[in-house]
Amino acid sequence: APISTERLTITCAIPPHFGPIIPEVNSAWFKLFCYSVAGAGPDSILYPQGTRVNVLPQAFEHCITVSLEPWDRDPMIVDITYLLPTLNEAPLSSPVLIQPHSYHQQPPTT
Repeated sequence: APISTERLTITCAIPPHFGPIIPEVNSAWFKLFCYSVAGAGPDSILYPQGTRVNVLPQAFEHCITVSLEPWDRDPMIVDITYLLPTLNEAPLSSPVLIQPHSYHQQPPTT
């Protein structure tokens, strides 16, 4: 049945929105935008397409697992021992965003 204009599901939205969220909200771009606006967020490194990495970033030395999010695929959780080979393979086809997922110990606060 059509939605009546007399009953709005979200009264503060102008114009009214009745559907699911847009897919861009789940993108790496939106995450980076939110971290930038908030001035906070997890350590995040965006590697451009074609980048080769020789050494793991120091920000990830306390990690057990890392979230690796290629632009053209779903994010995956990678064990830190496999991160370097995976990180060198993933940017061949698209940019890659990496972020800590779990830690051995709490990361130092700065």
